[in-house]
Amino acid sequence: MGRLHTVRRLEDPVRGLVVQKRVVDASREDLRLRLVHEARALSRCAGRPTPRLLAFHPDGPLVMEHVAGAEPDRWLGHGRARARDAWQLVTAVADAVGRLHDHGIVHRDLKPANVLLTVQHGRPDFVKVFDFGIATFVESAWDATSTGDLTPSGRAMGTPYYSPPEQIRGGSVRDPRVDIYAVG
Repeated sequence: MGRLHTVRRLEDPVRGLVVQKRVVDASREDLRLRLVHEARALSRCAGRPTPRLLAFHPDGPLVMEHVAGAEPDRWLGHGRARARDAWQLVTAVADAVGRLHDHGIVHRDLKPANVLLTVQHGRPDFVKVFDFGIATFVESAWDATSTGDLTPSGRAMGTPYYSPPEQIRGGSVRDPRVDIYAVG
């Protein structure tokens, strides 16, 4: 799909390190709407299991907390992890995904690059989920009534390796099973 946003890490005099995300081509309404979509997801979750949204204006940047951590494959040592460590990671990711679903958010593009493990509340495996550009919002995550979907019907979205077959075929997938499939 190509590069849609620029992401910069900045030092804020009040908040410390923050991350600023902007659309690459401000004239593209679809990219601007995806950034609005992402801000909506971050604000719904209020920092758990997502980065905290610090500021947003539809015509400007999205500013969120900076999260220091590692992607799951680095944390697991590129396949050299013990079964117990892998189970701990899958459990932490599943818990984070469950929290998204509790907030009525179906991510639809879960993959290691969109998950960061950090230390928080004394837990070394605290999961933060990123990149909600193709997420869908539902009144209840188990209710297929969408309240905001930017994916055109018939168009495949997401990362094929982590997407269920119906999503790859361009079907309208708006329930949590798509995220559960990605977690494994």
